[in-house]
Amino acid sequence: DLDEKALKNEQEKTGESGKRDVFLVGCLLYFMAVGSIPEELEIMAKDQLLGEKIEESPKLPKSGLMRDDVRRITKMCLERKERNRPSIEELKTELLSAIGFLPSDQNGEAEDEETTETPKRRSSSATPNLALT
Repeated sequence: DLDEKALKNEQEKTGESGKRDVFLVGCLLYFMAVGSIPEELEIMAKDQLLGEKIEESPKLPKSGLMRDDVRRITKMCLERKERNRPSIEELKTELLSAIGFLPSDQNGEAEDEETTETPKRRSSSATPNLALT
């Protein structure tokens, strides 16, 4: 049963395995940008849930269908090699940066996790239009 295998793999995760979740976020970004997921990507997502390796990174639609930031982040998430995908924390930083949020630290370095400040948002004139379609 797919659910039992996925749960077992989730429980057996090691250092890089969390990057399987990043792949699934990439699938979600793809769906949100394009409105559907091709069968090939759906199969890759199931393989990732089962802990199987994928042979090659999925092809993204022509650049006109995805904004540059969305395309770049989606491509990073859908990288075939887990070790080349961003960590959850790196992905969080990429997404916040893409929508115009910056860390409140003036040096651009991430703050300690214990800090609960809301990140500062760039002015609306500096915020890119990130419409997904």
